[in-house]
Amino acid sequence: MYKTLITLVFMLFCFQMQAQIDAQSITKELNFCIQQFSTDNKALLNISNKSGTIEQAVHDKTLRYPVSEVHDITVEKSKLGYTVTCTCLEKFNCFTLLNKDMSSSSFSTYAYSFDNLESANTFAKGLYALAKNFNEDFEPIVSYAKNEEGNEVFLVKKENQNQETKPLPKQEKNFLAIETGETESNERPQHKSQRSKAEREEEEDNDIQEESTPRPTRTKKEKETENEMVDDRNSNEDAMSDDIACKRIMSLAEAGKSQFKSIEGKETNAEKKINESTLKLKGARKNYLSMNKGKRIFIAEYKLIKDYELALEACDALQGEIEECLGSEWEFEDRSNNDEYLNLDYTARDVEYSHATISAYPKFHIMLLHDGKNYVVFLRVQ
Repeated sequence: MYKTLITLVFMLFCFQMQAQIDAQSITKELNFCIQQFSTDNKALLNISNKSGTIEQAVHDKTLRYPVSEVHDITVEKSKLGYTVTCTCLEKFNCFTLLNKDMSSSSFSTYAYSFDNLESANTFAKGLYALAKNFNEDFEPIVSYAKNEEGNEVFLVKKENQNQETKPLPKQEKNFLAIETGETESNERPQHKSQRSKAEREEEEDNDIQEESTPRPTRTKKEKETENEMVDDRNSNEDAMSDDIACKRIMSLAEAGKSQFKSIEGKETNAEKKINESTLKLKGARKNYLSMNKGKRIFIAEYKLIKDYELALEACDALQGEIEECLGSEWEFEDRSNNDEYLNLDYTARDVEYSHATISAYPKFHIMLLHDGKNYVVFLRVQ
């Protein structure tokens, strides 16, 4: 029985990892379609493995939408080529366009334009796969356009004479080499021992210069920045199982019903009414109780990060963990464009989860703000 349970847990873990890998692989294909065939000069997509939220730069603004809310995907012929129109479930405004001043506008449809049928169908197919992967409640709908012979055609990675496709440009070959782990070379393969060290180093430098991926590689400085993250977590807390971590999240929700009295620990600041929390969350540097607008709140600080992109990744990861623990009975609201963040010179993150039916439960806020020196990723429960 024990071996069976371990096997099931291992299979579930492998399935979750495969889902994440597939999401990144599919997003890479979507970005290739945008990079090579887009007619409206859109930027590349970034997706959160945990929440399935897609972000994309649109001129000087940021488009953000949960791919799980995309219900209908339709490919149609247009004057400039083909358009992929995405529509939210029940025409709910799931697409949000954020301005630099944090003002925003929301809408129920959004379109991507491509110069040929194959790339448009391929983009629609990938977006459909992502929407299906991140949503268990409904089956998204996809409608592909057909060529003059009445066939649905797509881009293919390898030459296939039986299927119509647009000839692959040189850039696409680089993309496919990255996908399969292969590298291009105009020279015949040689045995490693037959080449000098200088020749091997030159070849490696050329490979690095030729290869390009939708997500930029981190520079040495960025890696050093990541290593400078302030992290004084207890090793026992790091090793906490996901099951125990989720139980503590739900215990925190229960404690919030009574203003966190049950987890109030040692007082550390009498003037600001700050107390240690006896409940510690997995991965949190600090866990404490404080006051906000006259109400008792719980704060868990996770990371201090200098680089914004790294901080955003950490925030997305935390959001995915909290969302998975809370479950489907908790509703999601993106408050990142609220008035309190309008005057900031960066894009803040404030995602709120509240229970759909029990108002006595506190609200969970996953937040990303800047303290003047570092970006701070933290959880606020109130």
